[in-house]
Amino acid sequence: YYHDFDLGVNKLIGQKVLFFDKLDSTSTYVYEHLDQLSHGDIVLAKTQTNGRGRRNHHWVSIDGNLHFSFVYEQKFVTNDFELIAKTSLAIIDCLNSFNVQASIKYPNDIVVNQGKIAGILLEKVEAKYIVGVGINVLFHNISNYEFYPSSILLETSKIVDYKDVLSAFRTSFSQFESQRIEKWLPKYRENSIVIGKKVKTRNAVGTCVNISEKGALILEDGKVISGANEINIRGWRDEK
Repeated sequence: YYHDFDLGVNKLIGQKVLFFDKLDSTSTYVYEHLDQLSHGDIVLAKTQTNGRGRRNHHWVSIDGNLHFSFVYEQKFVTNDFELIAKTSLAIIDCLNSFNVQASIKYPNDIVVNQGKIAGILLEKVEAKYIVGVGINVLFHNISNYEFYPSSILLETSKIVDYKDVLSAFRTSFSQFESQRIEKWLPKYRENSIVIGKKVKTRNAVGTCVNISEKGALILEDGKVISGANEINIRGWRDEK
């Protein structure tokens, strides 16, 4: 079942929220009901039985964490990276309001103390994006997982309601949504852990010195890496 609830912020994103106790995946639901959903509509599930990350990786979903997807029309951004960047910055800002200092791990992870606290899945369907967001709010049994999760609870020892996190995200996203590139791109670079690090992809190895306005990594030798899904960062956990 679902119901709409008002989170108290009259902004474009999340004016309508469909709330489910359980779904296989919020992004799958949006895809299957896209003709019934409008720009900015959010689909949220307390738990997902088949949550998805990039490259069909499984996203672990537990009750108390935040799992949602929203519809975003492509005409409002210049490219995929702008939407990923603004969503990333909104998550960073949202987490900061709960006293969690996080960073962006290119291309779509949000991390704190080398633990993954949030992730973004971006999919395009015709003239719309489906933006999936997962934020770990109450994760605590981290020894059960191989992917080094973190959460607001682990970082602050405070129990937070996932609806409050969604409300904070909506507020943060509305701030970044209207920003021009000369404002949001420097903030993205400032919050990225990849700049200054040695990175490795299938086709290149080198130190990343910048990120272009289209989201490409620029290496110190001038090589440009665009559209890279898998980036290994030297010194990051098990990456070499």
